[in-house]
Amino acid sequence: MPLLKRIKMKNITYISLIYILSTLLSGCTFQPSLYEKVFYNIDLSKYQQEDLFVSIGDFYQEYKPLSILTVACYDGYIKKETAKPISSENKKYNDDVYYSLSQTYRIKDYYYKDCYIDDLLDFLFKSAKELNANGIIKLEIKTITQKSPINGQIQDGLLITGLAIKK
Repeated sequence: MPLLKRIKMKNITYISLIYILSTLLSGCTFQPSLYEKVFYNIDLSKYQQEDLFVSIGDFYQEYKPLSILTVACYDGYIKKETAKPISSENKKYNDDVYYSLSQTYRIKDYYYKDCYIDDLLDFLFKSAKELNANGIIKLEIKTITQKSPINGQIQDGLLITGLAIKK
């Protein structure tokens, strides 16, 4: 084999080997998912004490539909001056302002705020009361995600919908 062809073959072999190694080492890593079992209890009795009927299904008596209510929330940073203290029953968390188990999410003048079902339900039922509704049926709670408009990272969130009715 002529010398020129052998040099080209060696270069191609070295380039191929470098390409394969760089591909293998550049981020194709296996990250296993951790097993997690989560239980969440949503206490709706406080809304019934306020004379609000709540159902995840339909209501088979006569009613007047008032409005479809939707509230969505995405986890993210909010300015410190808009932060509100949490109730004393939720003081089991390290962060006195928001339900956070660590202080690592702090950025100067901002706090990281997670979305919580209880907060969103309170907002939904308050909105229903403002419409003079005395019930919410077809209540649905879903997890949602979006791409952050600021940094392109995926943000987790919650979406709650229901039909406000007057019985």
